[in-house]
Amino acid sequence: MTETEIDTATSHPPRLTRLTFHGPLSETRANNLVQRLTRTNPTTVLDIGCGWGELMLRVLAAAPQAQGTGIDVNAEDLARGRREAETRGLAHRAAFVEESAAGTSRGPA
Repeated sequence: MTETEIDTATSHPPRLTRLTFHGPLSETRANNLVQRLTRTNPTTVLDIGCGWGELMLRVLAAAPQAQGTGIDVNAEDLARGRREAETRGLAHRAAFVEESAAGTSRGPA
């Protein structure tokens, strides 16, 4: 079953699709973080353990000169992030990489 299909055996929506963020983060907190992170006009954004990259995509939208890389070990989440980046017109500035944060050579950012 793909992420977009409903599990007809349980009638549940696909995994985590009702969540905006891959963790407990409110809209208010997210907006505050985006404002704080973009204050210095970043050119490189690195999101370690990005999930589907919702926060990174918001930072990229608010910092049009920035390029972003999100890393995570979950391929399904990364695929969702790539689709969202495409939908928002950010695919040319957002990369989603399947790798562990332990020992990553990515950075500084």
